[in-house]
Amino acid sequence: MAETTRNAVCRFCGGAMEAGYAQSRFAFGAFTAAGDSHLVFVVPGEPTSLNPMTAFRQGAEQHPGDQKYILRGRRCTNCARIELSAEEPTS
Repeated sequence: MAETTRNAVCRFCGGAMEAGYAQSRFAFGAFTAAGDSHLVFVVPGEPTSLNPMTAFRQGAEQHPGDQKYILRGRRCTNCARIELSAEEPTS
């Protein structure tokens, strides 16, 4: 049984919430070799221009790129609802 998060209660039924994560898979169904698989939530940045001069200027001016966050989740042990949060940025 997964560890329940301290004082986490389901907003819908009041059941205990347990911490967990979603696993990503390769095309053939194999889990990642490292075992630290996670899903990522992406906030899109400014797209890079197709014009090489404009693209270079975007890089020089440090225009914002995509911001990526690791998705963490909790599951209710009673009604099975899932809550996701994306607070921790990826490295």
